[in-house]
Amino acid sequence: MHDVLNLRDLLGDEFTQRQEEGYDVSHLEAHIRQALYDGSDAECDRLLTLLEKTAQKADWPYHEPASDLEEILAARPEEVKLSSLALREDELRDRLRGAWLGRCAGCNLGKPVEGWSRADIKRYLELAGAYPLADYFPLLEPVPFGLQLNASWPETTQGNIQFMARDDDTDYTILGLHILETYGFDFGPENVAREWLTHFPFLSIYTAERAAYRNLIERRWPPQSALHRNPYREWIGAQIRADIWGYVSPGDPERAARLAFQDASLSHVKNGIYGEMWAAALMAASFVAQD
Repeated sequence: MHDVLNLRDLLGDEFTQRQEEGYDVSHLEAHIRQALYDGSDAECDRLLTLLEKTAQKADWPYHEPASDLEEILAARPEEVKLSSLALREDELRDRLRGAWLGRCAGCNLGKPVEGWSRADIKRYLELAGAYPLADYFPLLEPVPFGLQLNASWPETTQGNIQFMARDDDTDYTILGLHILETYGFDFGPENVAREWLTHFPFLSIYTAERAAYRNLIERRWPPQSALHRNPYREWIGAQIRADIWGYVSPGDPERAARLAFQDASLSHVKNGIYGEMWAAALMAASFVAQD
């Protein structure tokens, strides 16, 4: 687990992030690797500050608008023409119910083995006589040496499921609905921030979201909430929050993407934002697309 309060974690993750963003960090590499081995907090903080002052290489080949909605929209390829929404109200409700239940079922399915490698999952299932998997994960006791089921296993293993176990992946969908009910479709990242601070305990969210939450507490509001000491700013966190914006925009991927931007820009930039916009638009389009 990456800890946004641990300077060594932040230093290592920021170093990797800067490399992937095309920044010239080669002159700091030896010092950073040494600090990750035995560096003090003061040394890690000093190196983090130096990392944050590095510049992107002149030959970086990608055009990546950071957190400006209109600039992001202007960079899109040619629009794809979709059919008009033709679902009756009962058909639309059935689609939405299927999407929500599918999201819950898929999330519950993976929770017992979250973080495991494919090889470990296969070994576990073979020992349980359940490979290939055709149901929820069975409870195998004792758990094979070197493996540990997620703490949610009493609620998420085959024969024990009575409800959807609480998970941040579904928390965001419910909170997104609450944001729409509270602020309407003209909400902004500041509204999302207020609802996070009101409804989410700090330790119930992770990586980029936790970094943004820390920044909000320190009075760094969007877009700074996504940038300051947040090496997870292009990770997948915002993309898992996309569902609700697609659900409420059937056949209208443009609106879904715009709503997703308002949510994503609280905690992410560039690819972190594009991912949520893409996923929301994809779900909105699925109501009318033919394949």
